[in-house]
Amino acid sequence: MQNSSFPHPDSLVEDVAQFGLRAINDYLSMSGDAQCWEIPERWPQCEIARQIWAKYKVYVWLELPIAKVLEWMSPDQKVPLVLQGERTSGRLDIGLFSSANRPCDANFGAVVELKRQLFSGSECAYDAARIYAMRELFPICAIVGGMFIGERDEIRKAMTSSLGISLPAISCQVNSERHCDGYSYGFVAAIV
Repeated sequence: MQNSSFPHPDSLVEDVAQFGLRAINDYLSMSGDAQCWEIPERWPQCEIARQIWAKYKVYVWLELPIAKVLEWMSPDQKVPLVLQGERTSGRLDIGLFSSANRPCDANFGAVVELKRQLFSGSECAYDAARIYAMRELFPICAIVGGMFIGERDEIRKAMTSSLGISLPAISCQVNSERHCDGYSYGFVAAIV
C-alpha cells in the first residue's frame, strides 16, 4: 500500500465529482431508474471512498470520528470552537490518509463531506465551516459536495455564493443524458 504522492486538491475535487456522478448512475441502473432523490446518502459516500482508494492507494476511512481526529492534535494546539463540546461526537464522511508502510504512520490529508442532494448550495455551509476549521489543526484538503438536480450553472453559482469560494475551486459533473423523467442531474464538489 505504498504511494508517495497524495492526490493534488484539484485532482481530488474533480475525482469526487466524477466518482459521485458515477455512483448516481450506477444506482439508477441497479435500481431500474429510480428517482435521483431516492438515492441513499451512504451510497455515493461508499462509492467515492472506494474509487479514491482504487485510484490513489491512499488509506480511506468512512465515518471518521471527530474525537479520533482531535486525539491526533499536538498538545499545544487549541481546538477551534466549531469542534468543541457536543460537536466532537460527530463524524466525517470520508477521511483520507497518505499511504505508509504501516497505517499508524499515515498522515491525515483530506476530508470529504457529502450531502445527498443540494438545492441551494447552502446545505454544505455547516460542514464547510467545520472542516475548514480543521485546516487550522492539520494541513488537509477540505472538500464538500453532493448530488444536484437542475442546471450546472445554477448550482455553481449557488455554491460560489453560499460558500464564498471561487469557481475554479468547484467541479461540476453533469450526466450526458437527462433522466427518463426529463430532468438534468449531476454531482458537484468544491474545495473549501
